[in-house]
Amino acid sequence: MNNYTRLVLILMILLFEPHTARAEDVYVLFNYPEKSEVHLVYARYGPSSPYGRIFSAPPASDFFIDEQGRFRLLHTSRVNAFKTADKSLFRQVFDGLPVLADSGRQGYAQHQDQRDTLIAGHAGRPVFRSRGAPFSPGPGFMVSQSVAMPVLEKGETDILPDKNWYELPNASWYQTWFKKVDAGHSSYMIYYDCWEKREILLYDSVWSGFPVEKTADVKIGSVYDYRLRRAIVDGAMELIANRPQPEVVLNLTSQIAFSRNPEVNAQPLTTIYSWYNNAPGKLSTPGWAPDLHVAEESRHQQRRIPAQLDSGRLLVMGTDILHAWLGAGGLSPAGSECSLCAGVPAGAGRHAILVYSAPENAIYRFYLNDENVVDFKQTGRFSPAFAPVSMTGDNEGNLMIGGFSTWPEELNSPESLLMSVEAIDLIPSSSDADTTRGTILLAQQHYFNLYRLSPDSGEAVWLSRINVGRHLYQCDFSIAQQAQALTSDVRELLRLAQQPGNHLSLPVRLDEERQPGQFIMPDQVMLALSK
Repeated sequence: MNNYTRLVLILMILLFEPHTARAEDVYVLFNYPEKSEVHLVYARYGPSSPYGRIFSAPPASDFFIDEQGRFRLLHTSRVNAFKTADKSLFRQVFDGLPVLADSGRQGYAQHQDQRDTLIAGHAGRPVFRSRGAPFSPGPGFMVSQSVAMPVLEKGETDILPDKNWYELPNASWYQTWFKKVDAGHSSYMIYYDCWEKREILLYDSVWSGFPVEKTADVKIGSVYDYRLRRAIVDGAMELIANRPQPEVVLNLTSQIAFSRNPEVNAQPLTTIYSWYNNAPGKLSTPGWAPDLHVAEESRHQQRRIPAQLDSGRLLVMGTDILHAWLGAGGLSPAGSECSLCAGVPAGAGRHAILVYSAPENAIYRFYLNDENVVDFKQTGRFSPAFAPVSMTGDNEGNLMIGGFSTWPEELNSPESLLMSVEAIDLIPSSSDADTTRGTILLAQQHYFNLYRLSPDSGEAVWLSRINVGRHLYQCDFSIAQQAQALTSDVRELLRLAQQPGNHLSLPVRLDEERQPGQFIMPDQVMLALSK
């Protein structure tokens, strides 16, 4: 076999070899509303493919690389329709005298049922209230307050201090102790409450090959959004002027986060952590009951970050825990938030918990031992020279941090303008015009950078960067000279435009409509490392 044939064979193997992540490759995923993009940002032993974008995919909720070097993108899908939920209502139902129950705001007893106007087919349905009142099967199944209170959601119903509690089927009409008065007549309001749910499907998609494509999409679980719909009529089942239609009085949108467990039987395990408002979260793992001890759990409503410490421990970090730890460590929590979090081994059974606070551009470091005790004496704080947008632990116990940069950093000086000039266009004018006008097109490059921080260090070390695109700007200029007399030297043209009597405007960003294809800052950035 001659050298030429050997070269051709090598090139063919490289060309058609399926793309997999090599040992200690670092990838970044940019998340957008309609798509995501995966880029190779660093390879310890040289790139397995050129640095830059590897493939595009639908938006992802989480991102990691499995033991086979395949890309795993976790994503969610909400079913559009809400349907009636299988749950009970716990309410303080009116159980007073029937004569007081059967009274409308106009002073009349029940003589027409107008509930059909609110919800089709609901005229004549039972109303849970005092026995003997129209349409009443009774007030429901009596329960103690200790049974009812733990299952109520915050804001689900107002609570009175001295009334009995009853359990009712979901989607029931019931009379309340809440009274309205109209023209001297009082009436106890009748509510219709219906909890509805919408399923959120959770998927784990596998991406590999050359070019990289989706090879599997497996459902790994589901959670639900809930909402409470309510309709109101008076005690005589007549409409109320200011409540013409049923309305949603409470939304419980499920918040979801993922954490990757160590693999069992060569299968990567993803822990699903979901929660509502400030309630405790719920853990689930597809095909396996998670035996996880939660070292500490945030109750933050919007952002909680689960950090897997080892096979048996999970830390759920949030701003509330950060504030408590900072206070215990003697640092002020004012203005801080848990924007990003990662845990890395720090030796002797300890983990370094690193929390990034975006409002301060500060990274806080805590040490948590194997008994889940924080050594607050070693609490540390440092400010990086860049703004982190993502972080994760590497294979050696270091923290990998990603952040964006621009070049030039600012377009506010003659040198920065000179370095960014893309084109100069003169506006056509007559040959005898004494003033030359035109525009200068400027380009500011955007980069994604990767840094490494050891657990005990206070300074992040730069590793690599990729060019992710550019933003375009435009300056207008006018120079009191004829066009024929102007030099073609860009530096000289900029100098002249800034002379007294001439004009150079400040750079103005060009939008996508005028200059399509510019870099768009992603909504979310995620880092993933191969093993």
